[in-house]
Amino acid sequence: MKKFFCGFVIFPITLLSTLIIKIPVNAGYYDAICNGTKCNLIIDAESIKSPYGTIPLNRVTSWQGGGDGETAVGVGIATSVVFGPLGLLGFLSKKYDYNFIINGYDDKGKRTYIVVQFINEKPAKRLMNELPIATGLGLGQKRTAKEIRESESIDKNRESNPKNLFDGEDKIN
Repeated sequence: MKKFFCGFVIFPITLLSTLIIKIPVNAGYYDAICNGTKCNLIIDAESIKSPYGTIPLNRVTSWQGGGDGETAVGVGIATSVVFGPLGLLGFLSKKYDYNFIINGYDDKGKRTYIVVQFINEKPAKRLMNELPIATGLGLGQKRTAKEIRESESIDKNRESNPKNLFDGEDKIN
């Protein structure tokens, strides 16, 4: 009886509640370097925020990013001299340099950009995976100001007229 209750009552209630209740999207929080100083880059459901500006996700026009890692030879040599053969592990250390630029328009319609740098590979790769999902743009893809205006006017029409945009239109000409 207990298994029946759990399987046929609690599971459907849980499933329905997840469909009805909006769960907030986890924000991407990144420790980065902006203009040579440590900063935080936050990507939430609405915008990309840094200490130097905010760009709504639907107003991002493009983003670029990349970088590389190189072996820190100096560290390898120094640890080999100090620790002998065990110091050869120092050659495994890497120095990373990843840079991103996110272009777009702020809330007031002013053209803006956010430049961030990472010296750690993990957050850089996380950001590179999150930006296409958040912005709807792939690396190097562009969205024009005209496309942004059209998208925002469609959104405003949906808010003012909650009907489906295609209601009453049976054919596509």
